[in-house]
Amino acid sequence: MPISLDILDYEAFSYCTSLARITIPEGVSFIGGRAFVGCESLTAINVAESNAHFSSSRGVLFNKDQSILISYPPVISGSYTIPNGVVSIGDFAFSGCHRLTSITIPRSVESLMSSTFGGCSNLKEAYFLGDVPSDFGGSDVFIGVAEDFKIYYSATSNGFYSPYWLGIPTSLIDFSIDRDAGQATPPASIDVSFSMEARGRYSGFLKSRNGLKIRGYFEEMFVNKVGAFTGNLTLDNRLYMLKGRFDEFGHYAKELTSENGDPVTLDLQLVTTESGAFKIEGTARRGALLVNVTAVRKADDTSNFRGRYTLLVPNEEAEADAPQGHGYATMTVSSAGVATITGRLADRVIWTARRYITSDGEMPLYSTLLNSRRGMIGGMISFRDLDGVSDCDGRVTWFKPQKFNLQRDLIGSRYVRTGVVAGSNL
Repeated sequence: MPISLDILDYEAFSYCTSLARITIPEGVSFIGGRAFVGCESLTAINVAESNAHFSSSRGVLFNKDQSILISYPPVISGSYTIPNGVVSIGDFAFSGCHRLTSITIPRSVESLMSSTFGGCSNLKEAYFLGDVPSDFGGSDVFIGVAEDFKIYYSATSNGFYSPYWLGIPTSLIDFSIDRDAGQATPPASIDVSFSMEARGRYSGFLKSRNGLKIRGYFEEMFVNKVGAFTGNLTLDNRLYMLKGRFDEFGHYAKELTSENGDPVTLDLQLVTTESGAFKIEGTARRGALLVNVTAVRKADDTSNFRGRYTLLVPNEEAEADAPQGHGYATMTVSSAGVATITGRLADRVIWTARRYITSDGEMPLYSTLLNSRRGMIGGMISFRDLDGVSDCDGRVTWFKPQKFNLQRDLIGSRYVRTGVVAGSNL
């Protein structure tokens, strides 16, 4: 398209059946409705990075801040999770996407208009993680979907009914997990002397001896090539500055003092697993309190885990003081071993984290909860394939002072894009 183009009219490219890819130039400020309806060969709608009004994520067209999903290419097949933060889904956004089989709609969506999924003939399930959108187009939203189409909704969602809603079969989302595989067994480790190969960035957490409570974390600890290190340690909301050096045997022991004068004694040992992944293990003692320390080194290459994931923290207990429903999050893992997570728990409290992954696929997760009076969620997450369940999982502690200390499963599934076919470019 010409760079000078500023408007795409209503149905501008509708039913251009040979159109395979398109790039919206930087000058386009308006895209009319149904612009790409019937483009059955369309694999991606890209947008020039300099465009001030629109953006694209993995070929899906959004407005600039990605609060509005405008159009989904029909050739992309399988399931799709609408990113959390999307508020509105445009008219006919998924219309005619015959290869779409499952859609997950986050809590953030407030507007879902008539015929949004019209003609998605293989769409068999829609998962609503939040309430019925306040601006909802009725049963016509899903007109022309698969005959056995069904809506699943969270136990905390409002506005849905079972066994039918608007004439559509419905059911509660079942997040039950077959745990026959058990919790992932941590890789065996042995104490090692310090070597230059152990240098790098470490992060981790401090856990009670019985394993039921996370007491603190290493936000980041940097170890240089001679074993000297710096960083921060938090224990029960008290901050300690780390500065020291591992001896030739990979050991470090010292008493530290927080800003308010509380002493803690650290006893740390450098260890390595069979695969060569370095970790720091040991204890921290403050008075009668003794906790275990685990920190992992960021792997140089975790390309086998690279990608986008959807995480769920399913409800398990019906305790009166426990929030009911499920938590969720999105996670992006870089090939450099860094996981970036943003989510919301069942009580709607937001949590974020940026944590390191080892070459063994271990990730010590810890996050203080925003606006939650010192609450936290944390535990060891393992990247492994549980067939039919998840691509990563772990047992996490969800804690709020004076309220609850809950144990929950965390499961994650990787987003996989498939179904691209050849066609003409524009």
